[in-house]
Amino acid sequence: GTNGTAFAGYDELSSSNRKIYNNTVDGVIAAYLLSI
Repeated sequence: GTNGTAFAGYDELSSSNRKIYNNTVDGVIAAYLLSI
């Protein structure tokens, strides 16, 4: 969801790309949390 806001250049992304970006970041974090 909101994890993408921590990265530089986020504000330059279009709204559709922001959603894809956030979903990707959330997926990576979820996978990490499940792995530990």
